[in-house]
Amino acid sequence: MEIKASMGRYTVYASEYLKLDSDVLSGGGTDETEILQSILDKAPEWGSLHLIMDGAALIRGIEVHSNTTIECINSSCGFFLKAGSDDAVIKNHDISETEIKNVNITLKGGTYNQNCLNQGMTPPTEKQLPKGRGCSEMLTCMRFFGVRNLVMDGVTICDQKRYALLMGNWKNVYMNNINIPLPHIVKETNQDGLHFHGPGQNLRLKNIYGRGGDDFIAINTDEGDNVSSIRDVLIDGVILHDGAHQAIRLLCRDKGVLENVTIKNVMGSVRCCGFYINPWFNFEHPEAKGGLFKNIYIENVRLKQADNLFERIQPFIFCLGGNIRNITIKDVCAESDSDEFRLLTVREGGGYLSHVYEGMTPTHIEDLTVDGVYVTDGGLGNAKEHLFEIEGNARVDRIKLSNISAHSAKPAEALIGITDKPDVGEIRLESVYAENFSELVRGKCRKLTVKE
Repeated sequence: MEIKASMGRYTVYASEYLKLDSDVLSGGGTDETEILQSILDKAPEWGSLHLIMDGAALIRGIEVHSNTTIECINSSCGFFLKAGSDDAVIKNHDISETEIKNVNITLKGGTYNQNCLNQGMTPPTEKQLPKGRGCSEMLTCMRFFGVRNLVMDGVTICDQKRYALLMGNWKNVYMNNINIPLPHIVKETNQDGLHFHGPGQNLRLKNIYGRGGDDFIAINTDEGDNVSSIRDVLIDGVILHDGAHQAIRLLCRDKGVLENVTIKNVMGSVRCCGFYINPWFNFEHPEAKGGLFKNIYIENVRLKQADNLFERIQPFIFCLGGNIRNITIKDVCAESDSDEFRLLTVREGGGYLSHVYEGMTPTHIEDLTVDGVYVTDGGLGNAKEHLFEIEGNARVDRIKLSNISAHSAKPAEALIGITDKPDVGEIRLESVYAENFSELVRGKCRKLTVKE
């Protein structure tokens, strides 16, 4: 079949070549993979391609080249992955962990449905790219490695089997109004939302909403190769729908650096936790050193935690660990139904405290600033211990807490608890109100300053 432009030099309407008799939510119809891919393969020949999807196509997975725009005219148009395809719905053609081989890829509108109930957990070996990386074994809805200038606007990523999107080796990525509804949560599959590996630079995520069966957004700097870094990240506007497991993870586990990250306007509900900021993988890689976090700023968080899923992990809004140069958290409102809830925990670099992994990844935070917090147990009287906890092999040089309003319906032990192992330098408290807490700080620090 000869493919010709529908209009201009490189614009093709899909309906001129495809039957488009599928449905982006229920599937069915004619497998259009070969013809669709032949259209996409015109991009290198023509120099550019603008494919307009004016319907829904059943596919087994497609690849996009440089200088390609796929535009869906509304959310009922797009792609549905055929059962048993065990592949990404879409990926870049020249996947590379070391070089930028594809540029200028744009996805506008539409729905990309991976049909998670009818796919396996992993792609076949030949499609596990980049080769030899753990996350390459994850069956992800979108996979982009080695891309510069990726734009996504108004896209729905539906029913991912593992991750909605996995990216690595990227520069200049801009995503706006991304819906990740996840109608079907499949237990123990790690149905992340947007998942980024390094190296990476210049990432903007704006108005991302929906839910995930694990991390909704994960900036996991050196998870792939243990050395890569990510810098210059702006996340502005995240809405977590009911049933979302976790909100945002920032991970730096070995030789990488995660720096210049701003996260603003996060709201909704989570079942487990809000922000995981730590190396996590000490139990799998005891030789790792925990990476480095620099210039992390988080502002305007409104989260409610309820119905925790995990027995081994206390529910929390923030968990900090690893090597953190400086982090500022500002304007937080939080509520929980759990008597184990922590607003903020500082602990060793692993994801949870266990004597089995004790000492593998000690934590060192130089500057921690928390300004403007309202936290309540919702009148349940369950804040029985500490809303702020410092535990394990953790060293914190300076902590400043200001403008804190904490409310417990029943008597609670202390606002801040420090166990016997941490090394805490200076704690400065200013304008702190703690209703029904017997004391502000329980445990040792070298200097405590309290101002009304």
